[in-house]
Amino acid sequence: MVRTMDEEKRNPKTLVFAVRTYARREYDVAKGILNRILSARESIKKIVSSQVLDEIINDLNQVINEIKGIEFEERESVLERILRRRLQNLVLSLERIVEDLRGISTRFKSINEKIVAYSSERRIKISYDPIPGDIWEKIADEFRIVGSDLQTHTETLAVLIDNMKTLFESLATREIEEKLRNIVNRLSGFTKNVTSINYPKIYSILVHEDRPGYILVEAQSYTDVEKAVYGLRYAKLPRSQSTTAEEMMKVFKRKPKAEMIEVGAIVEITRGPLVGLKGRVTRVDPKKKEVTIEILDSNYPLPFTIKSYYIRVIDQKRTEEER
Repeated sequence: MVRTMDEEKRNPKTLVFAVRTYARREYDVAKGILNRILSARESIKKIVSSQVLDEIINDLNQVINEIKGIEFEERESVLERILRRRLQNLVLSLERIVEDLRGISTRFKSINEKIVAYSSERRIKISYDPIPGDIWEKIADEFRIVGSDLQTHTETLAVLIDNMKTLFESLATREIEEKLRNIVNRLSGFTKNVTSINYPKIYSILVHEDRPGYILVEAQSYTDVEKAVYGLRYAKLPRSQSTTAEEMMKVFKRKPKAEMIEVGAIVEITRGPLVGLKGRVTRVDPKKKEVTIEILDSNYPLPFTIKSYYIRVIDQKRTEEER
């Protein structure tokens, strides 16, 4: 994944976490994280374009009509009046829930329309997905909020049916009760599918040859990395310690490849007991990724060999001037 300039402006305080990998499977872990993001997107698309919720609403309406059709004798007893009143209250409660579920269905359709509209624009020409990541974040946030509301209404319906158990027994309408419980089970299953989707806000994944055994994941929070990494083979959850993308880029800038360093260049040591000292490069070994330097401002020559990523190039042009 590539982090665009627009995403940098929208997410200036993103964090970078180092994820430990095993058996040199850095690319497999990175692919696994990417697949989880794409899988969450496909799951959201599937749910918001599904007709399952509409079918449940229609079935619930049919049961409401059946309840309204229950007849009482013309001369009602006191008990029958109480049952009629409770039945009327049940119908009102169910109709309220139906209206709420219709609102949820409308919001899902709205999300689906946005996905279709953004996909048709194809803002990203070459990608797994034509919709930019920042737009997907907004879609996922809206989907999560709708899912939370759906869960609330599902729990309300389940509690309502449980509280009306004695009413159904008194009216000898167990068939209606079974239909309502079947609707509750279907709605609970649909709600579980909605709320189980965890969309991790991952902005970039970096596999670097100088960092074997690790991949760097840029995300909004540790929780997002945890969602993306948990359960992946060859990966270990990172510690909660993190750094910023800007600081990480400085680290990589201070660690040039040996092939890019020329003999005669002036460098500064960035790690080890001699950190901060400056020296001149006298030899470069690209295969071992090592350079030999002589410390400047020393009374006697002090050459020693150090890894190329433990130094920072100060003046690469010195070689050209001396030539």
